[in-house]
Amino acid sequence: MEGKNLSGLDLAGVNFNGINMKGVNLSRADLSGANFRNADLSKANLEGAILVGTNFTYADLTNANLNGASLVDANLLGADLEEAHLVGADLSGAYLSEVTLMGADLSGAKLIGTEMERADLTGANLKDANLTDTNLVEADLTGADLTGAAFVNADITGAQFFETEFTGTRFQATNWADSFCARELGFTRCSEFYLEYKGAQLR
Repeated sequence: MEGKNLSGLDLAGVNFNGINMKGVNLSRADLSGANFRNADLSKANLEGAILVGTNFTYADLTNANLNGASLVDANLLGADLEEAHLVGADLSGAYLSEVTLMGADLSGAKLIGTEMERADLTGANLKDANLTDTNLVEADLTGADLTGAAFVNADITGAQFFETEFTGTRFQATNWADSFCARELGFTRCSEFYLEYKGAQLR
């Protein structure tokens, strides 16, 4: 299936387990409830696709285009989304524990109620992302850009925030216990003073 054009098709519930779909065009396709476990979707085009409840467990989505896609309640446990494009994507209620999102673009993404425990977000772009009720326990956001992002009732216990950009980031009723922020100023935890120093807005 590598490189095939399946744009706009209704493929809801189809089983693609372990299939090589590198570079396939699935833009605007309905893939609700489909199974992509262990599939190779690297460089695939899933822009605007409907991926509600879709299974991407341990799938390879490196450098895939998921801009504007709906991934509500999708399962991406252990998936590799390094350098993936998720601009404006809706990942509300999705399961992204232990996922790799190094260098991924999640600007403007909805991550409401998303499970991202131990996710690797090193160098990711989360500008203006909505992280309401998001679980980021022990996630790594080293070097991530959180400009304008909103953390409301989020849990960032034990998360890593070294050299992270906090300009205009909003924290409201967020638990950052034991979250490590920076060493350059001598801080070892995410203190309110440090966050305000870096330009965050605390409410």
